[in-house]
Amino acid sequence: MAPVSATGGSVSDDTHIPVMNMADAVTATILMSQQTAQSLKASGFTLDAFQVVETNDDGTMPTVWLSTARYALNTTLTWSAQVKAYTSATAIAVERTIVVGFSADVAPGQMLTIDNTAGTGSVTTDGIPGAVCVRNTTGQGFTVGATASGTVQGMPQSAPLCATALHGSDLKLIELTTRVLFVVSGSTALPGTVVAHSLGPGVIVDFAGSNQRSLTFDVDKGWSWGGATWASSVPPGADLKSILTIRSERLLRKAKANFERLIIVP
Repeated sequence: MAPVSATGGSVSDDTHIPVMNMADAVTATILMSQQTAQSLKASGFTLDAFQVVETNDDGTMPTVWLSTARYALNTTLTWSAQVKAYTSATAIAVERTIVVGFSADVAPGQMLTIDNTAGTGSVTTDGIPGAVCVRNTTGQGFTVGATASGTVQGMPQSAPLCATALHGSDLKLIELTTRVLFVVSGSTALPGTVVAHSLGPGVIVDFAGSNQRSLTFDVDKGWSWGGATWASSVPPGADLKSILTIRSERLLRKAKANFERLIIVP
């Protein structure tokens, strides 16, 4: 798997990460021994999942997406690329949980326009192809991003994938990639909590070319996946912002090119 940029959290067109197909239903299976499961539960560790996104704003922060302490010898996580755009009055800060105030179903190429200071709005089809778009013309700032639903051991969850500041006259673009980070963590952060660094051993898995992946976790040896090229390890303490919320020069150019059309009202 080509490495995710860890320098400035930015990628060029040449390193563009594949984007999730809206129709994809994805399954990750994580295997562990009884000894490992018992040890993790005794220590209060959680299994956390994070979605890798591309955006036009380098200030975008990652949030815990799926989290569970209900893992077993065979733990299954499932999700799709269907998302909602959300708004929130919660200011972005590390270890703060984003409280979603409003959300609406949105597909790539569609746009949520925030049209009042309550943070609500409507979705239209005049966005930028390929990107989830959120624009604001209210003159009041919000925290915005995308939320997605998934299941862990059949239990549904839904939480923000990322959080970014949307100013009073502003436009944000978000694309979900095919990459997901799994971390066995000593953190007790709730889904939707802003994070900066990994608190445990992690692995980034690329689902490009396959909607099913299987991995193994051992409490002493860490993650393994048979040496396949679709995964790479992420050490404890890693800078998650540079790995998970990647500023795309391609999306930055698209936002600048469309700013006048979408934001500046005659």
